[in-house]
Amino acid sequence: MLKTETLAVQTVPKCALSYELDLHNPEVRDAAPPAPLDDDEDILTAEQVAKVVAGVSAIGVARTALEQAGWSATIAGNRITVNDGVVAQFIAATAGPSGGIDARWVIYRMTGTPPVWIVGAEVRP
Repeated sequence: MLKTETLAVQTVPKCALSYELDLHNPEVRDAAPPAPLDDDEDILTAEQVAKVVAGVSAIGVARTALEQAGWSATIAGNRITVNDGVVAQFIAATAGPSGGIDARWVIYRMTGTPPVWIVGAEVRP
């Protein structure tokens, strides 16, 4: 089983408008029509892929983990294309700061939109 870490903590601020409209009241909330679905929730992000491949040092194992997460993943050379929208590039040999060799994953959206995620492919003790 793969272990991953949370890369960022997200907080959701309270909406003052919901209190002005009395939406915190269960009776008002139950009577309100459901909100429309957000189409952006279905878009795969580079961060989601980074959380899965972080700490994985074999490209085949990373592809399997991405497929187990429910996404389609295709290997081509040292890259994995995920859901035809995100690329995870495996950089196997990079000189580390202490002279060692570190492996890295560089994850980015195919459209070129930021951010680009760089995560380690090795778990440090």
